[in-house]
Amino acid sequence: QTAAAVMRHQGFGQIVNIASIAGRIAFPRMAFYSATKAFVEVYTQGLRQELMFVEKTGIKVSVVQPVAVRTPFFDMAPNAIEGRPGAYLVAPNLEPDDVAAAVADGIERYRPVILPLAIAKSLVVFYDLFPALADRLLATMRPDRPLGVWTSRTKGSLRAQTPINPRVRYGSLEHVSEHGAD
Repeated sequence: QTAAAVMRHQGFGQIVNIASIAGRIAFPRMAFYSATKAFVEVYTQGLRQELMFVEKTGIKVSVVQPVAVRTPFFDMAPNAIEGRPGAYLVAPNLEPDDVAAAVADGIERYRPVILPLAIAKSLVVFYDLFPALADRLLATMRPDRPLGVWTSRTKGSLRAQTPINPRVRYGSLEHVSEHGAD
């Protein structure tokens, strides 16, 4: 609301809310997470309608719907089955800089829905057309255990094998190489 007030005053701007593909389709052991992301999705739709089409403020509104993003979240997330930290990374997944690039592109060339991984749209359509079949497929995409071909065999972000780029530290952007920060 504060950002919208400033943007109303200046007559332009863009609000970008981060949701998730999990806000469109749910995954096992992630029902609450999916519900909160669904809220962000629907809130953004309403805000977009109000600001762009009812009030005609000049403010654009977008929502980002990434798939799993390989971040330290997977190192620290509570595991619903084991009761300890560490979730299993589920495929397909993205790097943080892939999401950042998609957001930048969605701002440069306005899109109401920004999908950093285009195939995610197919998954949503598949779910809408074949919900029972999709539920069986989605049941194999488990962050709580290494089950099926979609889930990593080890917990965490796998950053020991591949550093996560980019990293912001003390307000500066760092790229991490195998030998530490560049």
